[in-house]
Amino acid sequence: MPNLINAELGASLSRNKLYYNRYRFYIYTSFGFVPKSILLLAKLKLLTLTMEKQKLNN
Repeated sequence: MPNLINAELGASLSRNKLYYNRYRFYIYTSFGFVPKSILLLAKLKLLTLTMEKQKLNN
């Protein structure tokens, strides 16, 4: 009987861990789940574009 309880507990823990990992790597946006890496790339691209604009203005 204790084995069954442990198995059940383990299953719920691993499920929670899966959700946690998903939320850690995905940010919820209005479009749904977007991987953080894609958002990071978009931010970097935006940053370089604004820097280039500033260089042109100077």
